Amino acid sequence: MISRVTLTTGGFELLSFDDGGAMSSDKVDIRKAVLDQEQELVGVLEKVALEIESQEMEHRERFKDKKLVNVFPETVGYYVEKLFELHKPGCGWGSALASIAELRKSLSSLESQLKERAGGIDAYPSVSDDSRHVLYALAHLERFAEELRDNVQPGPEVDMIHILASFVRSGIDSLREATKEIDDDYDRMGDAKRC
Repeated sequence: MISRVTLTTGGFELLSFDDGGAMSSDKVDIRKAVLDQEQELVGVLEKVALEIESQEMEHRERFKDKKLVNVFPETVGYYVEKLFELHKPGCGWGSALASIAELRKSLSSLESQLKERAGGIDAYPSVSDDSRHVLYALAHLERFAEELRDNVQPGPEVDMIHILASFVRSGIDSLREATKEIDDDYDRMGDAKRC
């Protein structure tokens, strides 16, 4: 119990009683108690920071050879260009459908790797948005390709195909750049810690 008459801005006297009823008192210096707690807290926070850093390095080590940019094959540009040929007579729709499948596979792989690496694609909001928008455009292009395949008349507007294909091209370029930046960030952080 605190002795009220001893209470000051610098401290107080703490009274305590043992099981036999004998009283003892201890002088408590508030400034010293605050400094002691501050030192203890600094020590705990330093340990926490070291543990987080250690876990981060283990995480980066686990993914150092697994580059996100590799989810997009070297042929991704070819797949995108085939989307622009969707409206062409003959089999434009066939190569477009195959390209859409390949692009979706790349986007699915990106989502899967980000889930493993960062808990999900939502850990990178711009990547999540770009991926979702590209998938939306691909769904419309797929529908147009299926209409052409099935000879549904009238076919899609050529301008709309070009707008959607251009959007897909831009989105894929943006995603490739973002994955490269994420990979570079992982490499830089790992190199900094090794020095």
